[in-house]
Amino acid sequence: MEIRKAEKKDTAEIAKLVKKAMEPQYEAVGDKFMPLEDYEKALRVAIDNLEFVLVAEEDNKIVAMIHYYYEDNECFVQDFSIDPDYHGRKIGTALINFMLDQTKKDRIPKITVFVPWGSPGIAFAKKFGFKEKSIELRLKQELPKEPAITIVDTSNAEEE
Repeated sequence: MEIRKAEKKDTAEIAKLVKKAMEPQYEAVGDKFMPLEDYEKALRVAIDNLEFVLVAEEDNKIVAMIHYYYEDNECFVQDFSIDPDYHGRKIGTALINFMLDQTKKDRIPKITVFVPWGSPGIAFAKKFGFKEKSIELRLKQELPKEPAITIVDTSNAEEE
């Protein structure tokens, strides 16, 4: 297994991997994974912004990824996915350890991991010492079909 920085040419393969790994978790909470093209675009932006997007390869196939960035002396792990067919091979452990080593070298004292509710990633993160700190609550509401505010152009109205 090799860990390396992702390149823009990898974004389509990474997007498919993340969708395969994450879609069941999104469906479990009644949500959908974003369109692959949108995820690819977000990865390209992350790479352009010099954020950390790393992949693990086995037999010339991307089998895991991690995306993290630094902000205000803190590391935020945005995405972390392993191809379900490759679970149990310590690939995720290698990626997390790589990230932990990098943050130590860069003297980043705090790391926040975003993990979907009910994800096996929660127990996995706890193995490395991560603790539950907060919970995110979301509301998905239906929007009205018509705009709530109507803008009327009165610039051509005659004065009375």
